Amino acid sequence: MSEVGGVLPRDGKRGPEKKAKLAKAITETLERVGGIKPEATTVMFVEIPSNEWFVAGEPLGNSSHES
Repeated sequence: MSEVGGVLPRDGKRGPEKKAKLAKAITETLERVGGIKPEATTVMFVEIPSNEWFVAGEPLGNSSHES
């Protein structure tokens, strides 16, 4: 089994539909590149409040790195 985890800021930009698309793209990439069957892939996301994210020592909301 292949497990992929992603940590995302909880900022309201990635709802269930977007996460489902991300999980599908990750699963398809693992199948295409790694030969891993989709049924053997688990994708999970963990959301952390945006105020707990820092880039270059600055809060994410104040950073030019925010996506």
